[in-house]
Amino acid sequence: VSSRSVARVSATNRPAGRIASISAGVRSSIMVFLSFPPFSPTKRPLVRADAGIPQPTISRAPYDRCMWLRRAFFGWLFPAAFLLPLWLLVGWGVFNAGGWAFLWVLLLAIPSVFVGQLVLALLVRARGTVRARRAVSWWDVAGFTVWHGLTISLGFFAQSWWAPVMILTVFVGVGLVWLELWQLWREARPLRLLRTSEGLGYIPPPTPAGAQDGTGGGRHAVIIVSETDTTRR
Repeated sequence: VSSRSVARVSATNRPAGRIASISAGVRSSIMVFLSFPPFSPTKRPLVRADAGIPQPTISRAPYDRCMWLRRAFFGWLFPAAFLLPLWLLVGWGVFNAGGWAFLWVLLLAIPSVFVGQLVLALLVRARGTVRARRAVSWWDVAGFTVWHGLTISLGFFAQSWWAPVMILTVFVGVGLVWLELWQLWREARPLRLLRTSEGLGYIPPPTPAGAQDGTGGGRHAVIIVSETDTTRR
């Protein structure tokens, strides 16, 4: 492996490399959102929004019987940005909450839920593992279940418990944003596989200090897996 290729991959260990990976994922998520039916009513040729963006290498995990639930949440993220605010407006009309409640729904609830859910959906889809598997993580399932459940409960406008539930919904929403940022930063790590002219290069993860020869100055080995072209035979 040439020193230039190794230097390019090792540079992504720095915060600037992670930020570049995060920005590429967010840009891909925005392109996916703009291809959502409300913004593109006409059918167009399907083009991968993440074309040209390095995708993480994902090992085959044992079959998860609940994968359908994680994929259902993946498909629910963008529609929720429209349906949750709509439910708050419908709930105000059905349960006859009053004029002040209508102002709250119109000026605060609808914009905040729409923008908040949209930002959260973009943060989730910015992760390479989510785009590759088309399924969210179990942390996402738990967080969105709690936040969406609280948001839906606000649409009933029950005076006995509406105020504390609204405060709890705000705190859960802020916590969910931090959860998504933490997952995005954790997954924005360099790829361990790179394709070279000599074959497939694999860079092992950094070893702890003192793990090699009792010192912390060991260098990382680069393993080359040769590839043969069978089409020329």
